[in-house]
Amino acid sequence: MLSTKLKTRYYSIRASFAAVFAFTTYTGTHDLLIWGISLKTDIEPASVYQDNTTTKMSTNSAIMNVRNIDVSRITFSIGKATAGRNPSINIKYDGQNLQLRLPRMKFGAGIMVRENEQNDSKTYSLFGSLGESADKFAKERSSGTDDMSKFYNFLLDLEERIVQAALENSTAWFKKKRSEEAIRDSFKKLLRVSVDKQGDEYVPNGKYPPSVTIKVPVYDNRVSSEFIDNKGNPLTVYPSSLPAVFPKGVEANLVVSGSIYNVNGSFGVTWRLSYAQVFPQQKLTAVNVFADDLEEDDESPVAESQVPESQPQPLLTSAETALDIEVPDVDAEPPAPVPAPAPAGRRRRVVATD
Repeated sequence: MLSTKLKTRYYSIRASFAAVFAFTTYTGTHDLLIWGISLKTDIEPASVYQDNTTTKMSTNSAIMNVRNIDVSRITFSIGKATAGRNPSINIKYDGQNLQLRLPRMKFGAGIMVRENEQNDSKTYSLFGSLGESADKFAKERSSGTDDMSKFYNFLLDLEERIVQAALENSTAWFKKKRSEEAIRDSFKKLLRVSVDKQGDEYVPNGKYPPSVTIKVPVYDNRVSSEFIDNKGNPLTVYPSSLPAVFPKGVEANLVVSGSIYNVNGSFGVTWRLSYAQVFPQQKLTAVNVFADDLEEDDESPVAESQVPESQPQPLLTSAETALDIEVPDVDAEPPAPVPAPAPAGRRRRVVATD
């Protein structure tokens, strides 16, 4: 029999070993994968640290993929109270703190930095688009089967589950009994929709797909998230480098954790970034723009008889030159330079050669 200390050491080693070598598949609820880190829910608590951040990953968190999550297994628990603030409400999944792996998302505005002049602080936020499969008014469910559609439907279901939980626990959450109408009016929905300002009101206009807000946590001038690039290489990120990591139009895979805030009677969910895999933006080139046409040309090559060797080749336009189209040479030798025009009033002498 192993002693208690040896057992604890064994499980810690087991967790670290899994974190290094599990790179292949997501295998279900009891074996979770996130970019090379495998967590088994039967392992005793053990933590994994990364040198360049202060982020701690513990096995008391359930990292769930949106394609497999079941909203009926989500519960809520009131967190610790702090001086001058209402306690936040933790979001649990099967009794563990929920961390959600999102589908690859596009962040059109990049990182948004907001400065608070009163306390000289900054907040960093990302606004991820839910794509065209989502209802632009965030009311109707998506009929799609892709991961983004599932994520959008999950957020709709989670909104309703939070409202019902707030109604059942209004005294514990808000220190007083509240009606369903009051709860719905004070709840800030998880999905943001585009709006037009009409007088003192903001009216949804349906111009753009809905988005979800994700906060990048920065404490004591340190980013409390872990980052890798598209090839899995760790990235060291500072608050000052966040605009370069998340420029406009960037795409990323994210894992986020959430909790419910309660401020002055209004409440909603704050999603915080835990892990990010960032994909570099591809520079738009003529080859990218006309990629489909080039593929069609490759499948249907031009016959040699259509371009006789003796026929002079047409000059390329500037657009064709940008595509770097290769035109077969008529002559093996480079063409002779064009002679300069003769001065006016004088005849040019041409010397014949054998």
